[in-house]
Amino acid sequence: MAATNNSGNNQDGKRHFQIGRENGSKTGKAVILEWLPELPAETAGRKFETRTSESGSVRHYEVFTAIDGILIDLQLKNRIILNEEKTFLIATLDDGFEVQEIQIGDADGRYSMDLLKTILNPSIDFKKKLRFSPYAYVKDDKQRMGISVYNGVDQVKWFETGLYKIADPEQTTHKGKTLWNFLPVFESLWKHATEKVMPIIQKNTNVLPQADQKQASPATPAQDDLPF
Repeated sequence: MAATNNSGNNQDGKRHFQIGRENGSKTGKAVILEWLPELPAETAGRKFETRTSESGSVRHYEVFTAIDGILIDLQLKNRIILNEEKTFLIATLDDGFEVQEIQIGDADGRYSMDLLKTILNPSIDFKKKLRFSPYAYVKDDKQRMGISVYNGVDQVKWFETGLYKIADPEQTTHKGKTLWNFLPVFESLWKHATEKVMPIIQKNTNVLPQADQKQASPATPAQDDLPF
């Protein structure tokens, strides 16, 4: 579903979103957030959050469970977070109304790697819309996180094992604890994505869907997005 309009967060002609948790809670539902400079006058049928930082600044967000459009770009962006430089995976969708840039998460994080493993599935028709819906839950005492992806009406799974050569994570031990470095995994996934996916989606500006005058129902429960 496309995101509803009336956002002030489009100075560069794009709308900007990021994956997060409801109410900023580490155990909250995974959602897609769009920062707003202020709350709109009309809020019926839409969901918002207002958060106050430790410094006292107030930030407003509109909350979505899913976002869709034709995939037109994937890129990595470096940003300074708490005085530390981090690399984020950015996906850009065009829904026929607006260009929507979504910060998926840390490049070597679960959301980013899950998305890359999915869009590398050769069954995807990139001329059709992709629908992204993040999830995070605990099952069998394990944290499950990722992004459900639909291509048209079909849910897309990871590419088949053996289709691409993917590096293994690096294991180290620190103070008796086993630590894992997933950066090599991401780097190999990113290499395949730039070789296999980027040449296709860069042509997508010629196949963008006509605006169908259909707006989203933000923050509508989407139980079918959960893979259990």
